[in-house]
Amino acid sequence: MAGSFYGADVAKLRALASQAGSSALKLSVLHRRLASELAASGHWQGNDARAFRTDWETGHSRSMILAVGLLEKMQRELAANADQQESASGAAGGPTSSPGVAAPTAELATPAALAAMSPLQIHGWWNGLTASQQAEFSRLYPFAAGNTDGLPVAARIEANRLAAETRLAILEQDGKGSTEESEYLKNTLEGNISLVAYDPAEGNLIEMLGDYDGNTTTVLTYVPGTFATADQFYGGTAQKMAAFLQQGDPDGSTAAFVYKNSEFPQDQTFAQSADKSFGEQAGRKLADFEEGLAAQNPPVAQTVAVSHSWGQAAVASSEMYGTHYDQQVSLSGAWMPEGWKADPETDYHHFAYDFDALATAQRLGLVGANYPLEDQAFTKHIYDDPARNYQVGPVKITTDPMAKIDNHSLIASAQDSMNREAREDIARVVFGGRK
Repeated sequence: MAGSFYGADVAKLRALASQAGSSALKLSVLHRRLASELAASGHWQGNDARAFRTDWETGHSRSMILAVGLLEKMQRELAANADQQESASGAAGGPTSSPGVAAPTAELATPAALAAMSPLQIHGWWNGLTASQQAEFSRLYPFAAGNTDGLPVAARIEANRLAAETRLAILEQDGKGSTEESEYLKNTLEGNISLVAYDPAEGNLIEMLGDYDGNTTTVLTYVPGTFATADQFYGGTAQKMAAFLQQGDPDGSTAAFVYKNSEFPQDQTFAQSADKSFGEQAGRKLADFEEGLAAQNPPVAQTVAVSHSWGQAAVASSEMYGTHYDQQVSLSGAWMPEGWKADPETDYHHFAYDFDALATAQRLGLVGANYPLEDQAFTKHIYDDPARNYQVGPVKITTDPMAKIDNHSLIASAQDSMNREAREDIARVVFGGRK
């Protein structure tokens, strides 16, 4: 019948394969963390604890491992079917597939196997592969290649470009080819945007600005604050402060990573923002990313973390997992976890306006007792807020209920002229400490 559809939609098959690989990797990471917590935990004792650990070892753990294997098998089969369909279409005069890659000379690790390795171990594993094996891994496991910490930044960017191509094809088929997300992905395909992590199912993104190579002298990670979403990346607002700093490097040798690779607080009550376990979980993911970068950073490069609001909680929490930054810059930063201690080899700075909503919450004890504004490790850069208040003796008063909230956001603004002095000072601090 004319107009009938035969075969398979290659883009949809590759998207399903990517989702299966993503699920396998996440489930494997969860299994590893649960196993680690149960083995090391001392906070649950007694008969119930022993019974659960027995069930875990004899049932739950094995079921999770089996599920990971099934998802990986599904991913391979879907990817193979997509390849076959693409090849068949090419033979029939349709679009042709990319040139084949030579078969690897040794068995490749699966994403689940990589999930049991540290980013540093993964980096060593990757360097032990031949070029053809590396290409084969990226073809078989594009999601893992684009989102696994420890893989080279260039490999991740290329894998995420392919993932963006698949996602864009799906959006266009669904009639969403003119959205901010689709325009963002088109720029990714054209090479105008470099994604070092891309997980559309979770809204996770890490975008790189500048060149990351042997000439890089500053490796900067920018972590935005509360309410950060993927939509802010698509619209271009999440990257603005990082872009200002990257472009303001007098030597032109900064690579900036705009980081959203974990869930950010979205609740209007700010309870999630103050949740220590929530922040520490984000810190662990950030620490893994930084460990992967550390294996690749040029020896002369300084490492800098710049964070706004809640983002500072993630950065400080990553230090608890062993991450070292040469500089840490807090833009009205939220808090540090219990037990946090300043790294004597790190230069800490805190920038904020004196009339700030978070500072008020901190002084009222609403977000914990340990925060940059009061910690002696941080050099303070406090600015007189620009407007909408008046002074009564030592006290500032305002009739505008949004003034403090606006000032909290203003300190991270790269465009508002009222923040010019602060942002130029931030740049001087960042580049004044270069090795």
